[in-house]
Amino acid sequence: MMTSKEIVSILERYRDLRFDEYKVSYFILKPNAAKHYRAILNELENSQFVIISQYAITDYETVNMALHLEQPNALKYIIPISHMYKDFYGNFGILLVVAKRNITYENFCLQIVGMKHTLREKFELSYISYAFDTSELGQTNEHQKLLVIAKDGAEVKKDRFNSEGTYMVFSINEIHSPDESVETTIAEMKLINSMGIICEDNIIPKPMIVSMKRYHTFEFIKDMF
Repeated sequence: MMTSKEIVSILERYRDLRFDEYKVSYFILKPNAAKHYRAILNELENSQFVIISQYAITDYETVNMALHLEQPNALKYIIPISHMYKDFYGNFGILLVVAKRNITYENFCLQIVGMKHTLREKFELSYISYAFDTSELGQTNEHQKLLVIAKDGAEVKKDRFNSEGTYMVFSINEIHSPDESVETTIAEMKLINSMGIICEDNIIPKPMIVSMKRYHTFEFIKDMF
């Protein structure tokens, strides 16, 4: 297990790392990932990722917004999803710092992205998506209509969302990682570190990890602070 200082040291000298030295990256488990927490860890370990540390994220919404500051269009999705997380799952997340050695940093970052897509697909449910009326969250009412149309052209009645509003319909995934660029990986990890997340005080104790695996909730993180 590496210390937080050792992780930061790798970030600082990432250009000069030898082939046989550890390269580090990260996954963020979102608040809705608690159900599959054990399975996600198993998948990572089975794919030869070394889980260096698990750090508590006490304010997932703020971290998520910080990681997408250069993508202003993403905010229209982040805001309603953040509300949904808080209402259904809470605002806690987990930062998984992972590592591999005997690999180039470029290939390691490609493997991170590939694993992210594998995990997202593994836990995606084809029968469900989420519908949001963001005008109820303070955004401009675009006076849109959300319709379900039968094959004969008739409108199918719905229990909700029968008024005009501003609608979005999309699926929600459970895991975030940086893109395949090494520079993006390093920049995002330095940003996360600057937010005070990569530190010994945030390391989740092993008994708490056991409890979260068993009970499928990240709310145990409350007991750390």
